[in-house]
Amino acid sequence: MAGCREDVARSLDDKFLTRLSSHIGKVWMHLGRLLRVDNVRLETMRADNPGNLDEAVFQMLLCWRQESGANATFQTLGRALEECKKHELASYVYEGKLPEMLPPSSGPMFDIDSQLKKDLRWFYSNKLCKIPLSPWEGQKIPIGEIYTNVQLLMNTPNPQEGQLQVPLESHHQLFSSEAKQRYGSRSILRGKAGSGKSTTVARLAYDWAEMDQNSPLASYDLLFVLRMRNMTPNQSFGDAILRQLLPMDSHYTKENLERLIRENEERVAIIFDGYDEYTSPADAASPHYVMDILRGCRLRHCCILVTMRPWKALESEEITDYTVYEVRGFSPQNVDHYILEKSFKNRPEMGQQLISYLEVNDLKESIACIPLLTSLLCHLWRSDPTVLDKPPTSLGELFSCLCACFQPGAKEDHPSSSSDDEGGSSEDTEEVDEVNDLLEAMGPTALDGLFRDQQELTFLYPTLKSALGRDVLHKGKKTGLLIFEEKLSFKTSLKSKLSRARRKKAKRVSFYHKSIQEYCAGIHLARVLEMNEEKFRGYVLEITSVLRAIDLSYVLLFASWKSLDAARAILTVLVNIFQKELEPKTDGFFQGSLGLRECHQMQKFFELCLHINYESQSEGSLNEQLQFVHSCGCVRLVGISTYTAEALAYYLNYVTESQVVDSLELIQLSMQSTTSIRELGRHFPSAERLHTTYMQVYTRKTTKELEGLRDSCMPKVTTKSLQGMEHWNNYEFVSKFHLVQVLEDWQSSRTNLCPVLGAISNLQLTKLVLTGQQHLGKSVSLLREALESGNLSNLRCLNLSHCEMTEMETEFLARSLCNLRELEELNLANNDLGKEFGGELAKLNKIKTLVLEGTLHNAEVTKTFVKAFESLPHLSYLEFRHNTMDEDGTRIFTNSLRQLRCLQALRFSSSDLPFDVFPELLEVIGKLEELKNLQVLHIAQPNEVLCYLARILPSLSKIEDLRISGFKDGAGNYVMIDESEVMELAEKLCELGHLRMFSLLQVRISLPLLTRMIESFTDCKSSNFEILRISRKLVTPSHTSELFDTVKFLRLW
Repeated sequence: MAGCREDVARSLDDKFLTRLSSHIGKVWMHLGRLLRVDNVRLETMRADNPGNLDEAVFQMLLCWRQESGANATFQTLGRALEECKKHELASYVYEGKLPEMLPPSSGPMFDIDSQLKKDLRWFYSNKLCKIPLSPWEGQKIPIGEIYTNVQLLMNTPNPQEGQLQVPLESHHQLFSSEAKQRYGSRSILRGKAGSGKSTTVARLAYDWAEMDQNSPLASYDLLFVLRMRNMTPNQSFGDAILRQLLPMDSHYTKENLERLIRENEERVAIIFDGYDEYTSPADAASPHYVMDILRGCRLRHCCILVTMRPWKALESEEITDYTVYEVRGFSPQNVDHYILEKSFKNRPEMGQQLISYLEVNDLKESIACIPLLTSLLCHLWRSDPTVLDKPPTSLGELFSCLCACFQPGAKEDHPSSSSDDEGGSSEDTEEVDEVNDLLEAMGPTALDGLFRDQQELTFLYPTLKSALGRDVLHKGKKTGLLIFEEKLSFKTSLKSKLSRARRKKAKRVSFYHKSIQEYCAGIHLARVLEMNEEKFRGYVLEITSVLRAIDLSYVLLFASWKSLDAARAILTVLVNIFQKELEPKTDGFFQGSLGLRECHQMQKFFELCLHINYESQSEGSLNEQLQFVHSCGCVRLVGISTYTAEALAYYLNYVTESQVVDSLELIQLSMQSTTSIRELGRHFPSAERLHTTYMQVYTRKTTKELEGLRDSCMPKVTTKSLQGMEHWNNYEFVSKFHLVQVLEDWQSSRTNLCPVLGAISNLQLTKLVLTGQQHLGKSVSLLREALESGNLSNLRCLNLSHCEMTEMETEFLARSLCNLRELEELNLANNDLGKEFGGELAKLNKIKTLVLEGTLHNAEVTKTFVKAFESLPHLSYLEFRHNTMDEDGTRIFTNSLRQLRCLQALRFSSSDLPFDVFPELLEVIGKLEELKNLQVLHIAQPNEVLCYLARILPSLSKIEDLRISGFKDGAGNYVMIDESEVMELAEKLCELGHLRMFSLLQVRISLPLLTRMIESFTDCKSSNFEILRISRKLVTPSHTSELFDTVKFLRLW
């Protein structure tokens, strides 16, 4: 045994310890303490060897060997190394050897504050983070001088569907402590092309290089920013760093860089920019260095940020457990700031003219939201403002104008002088003089790159030179259409893998922006059809799914703009995709029973088809192919942009009698009030169910948890859909926040409906829904003309809810009601109505459904309306909440109800009514034998009303849904409900054979009373009974969790 130890000790000789010391790095003092080397001696060794880390480590190991004697074994040293997380090195030490392929370090290179840090800072400050003001300008400026904030959101999981997206104030809030607790320091930054992903990355690198203490990466000693389009399959991480970031004369090797990072993972941040531009190794057996890092198989303790486009994020199932951030590009406010403060600071009047143009043509949220395109628009305006005197009417025209801005810049050296062009000929291609000719010449490359399975957005210079010729590339560089990036490539010596690599310059080329490549590709695709129909068919038949079609939408739009025949062939393919993927879901889409996100995707597909028709200016020749957009005669679109409104109007203008469109629904939704939430439920029952699910999930949260969730969102509420939610309590706010975010993703915040309103006069509509169109008032004259046209005389449903029209606007519109004699359903919620409207309402004697919620703000006007009710003998549904009604108006209302024998649903609120009018009103309601749904809301004296309801209930045998809510008293408190009154009502409800739901909200209920109510409804005679709903926070004491878990029909609101 002694002999064995002697052999081991002998092998731990000075040579072994010297070689080992070069692999340990900055954990050496921790290792020394684990090996029981005195701490004072360790400090002395560090002081005696400044700048020579390897020598300090060797002295420590030598001291340990001498003091431990026979106990200085490979096993002891290996275990200590494992505790220092040097697992790979420990595995070699256990076997008494070292990895031969790892060269010894030179000491200072492994100091985290060494030359490497300086090299990275220099590269970011002088190369990566300097950008040109335009694609053709050679001079670049630091990004700090031009950077404008973009919209950033952080996604967090929600209970059922999609993501809860929390707006961030700036890039400084990336890598939040909340996100780190959930997923560690791994994040995805996703966004559309040109939305600001790479610019945000450059700003992060700039702040780190400038040692900005507000930077979210300030705590990391090293930051590596790698462009994935410049990374080749099977390339190691260290090799990528050498090629992209470090100087040619540096002394680093890929092996010692990788070892340095492995030994300091928690102090290293890595940004992979452009995952969608990366080509994974085709051979599954090949090394997957980058993918191993992204999957967490390597460097799992480093801070990782990956940027990608949304379509790639959907496909990236193997990259999981990441915090997801989304970049939305410029907000309208960001656009204004960029134009006035960055681009036209010295000419504010010209900048203001551009802003006005963008607002009038609704380009702020469709085009200018992309920072790169905002830059082009600024140059277009600056170079030739007369171009915008006649604004482009289509996307194709707009990009034609933008591309015309790409003119040759300063004279540059011809590429024939480059060493890359040795052996080449100046006759590779004909000289290109015009930008359009240049775009056409680059079209084949652009098209082939985009139609690959993994889209190719960057190309090797030699490949492009062979395909296009030097002159085309030279012209592309001078105009700014093409961007050339120098890249360092390696040629490793054959003698040894450890020898110094020889490097030479190589170039990669990309288009100024993906949308420019898509424009080139689209123009060329149309040309392919002219030259070779079979080849064209080969391209479009590669579009086999909805997601693929949406991803290539710009290419298809530009091709359609260039050629009507191309548009026709493309639509043929899209019709086949619709029949295969979407047709089975059509009913769910038009009925609103499909999930919101599925509806959104389906609508994007419909919009693409409408845009193709619009860009092609088909004059109706494609309408027959587009009939699937209005299956069952209905066009239903949510939150459309002005561009989509133009496309829809163009389509409708050419609809023939055989192409039936009898229903048009253009909906803008919100969740800012209970009224708007009910409207959401009317149009999308699936959303109402989802909202209920959210409420049930959050009902289990404690008050403190709800406050925390609210606090994390509330300071960042900036988007229009979220504003106005401040009045919700914590429970209501977090329950609704999820759905608000879904709607925010879907809807454009501002739409000009004038084109559509001008087109509907040509249609034989029976249903017109314009819910939530808050700018409708500006177009009310067009709407009136449409309603007065003979074609709409058979209109049966008109929904103008939440349009926020003024009394003057509605009075102007009221005069057209006399033409709608067949109208059966009228919804005017949340508009300000006047007396004239009430007078016209009395003439619509076929009305069955009438919604007047929040419309009457004057008691005298209300009298006109309630008087009109008696002239509506077929009225079966009346929504009359949140209106101003005095005592005389209530008596008129009561008399009118006597005439409404067909009424099946009555909903009204009574917070302003004197109680002495209630007995007569409830007595009349008790005689409405067809009544199935009764809602008496905002009652100041709920106990008395419960008593009266109990008396009349036996005569209302068909009641299915009864809802009652209280109201705060003068002291701001809710009324405590009387046990005897509510139990009398509950017992009578349980005797009804059709009861489905009983709701009692905004009143205080004792826990014993709730228990009695549950026992009573457990024995309800109705087999349809599903829901007993009470206010969550008004049960005293509020220990309802056990009841909630055991009583299936109990709902806490």
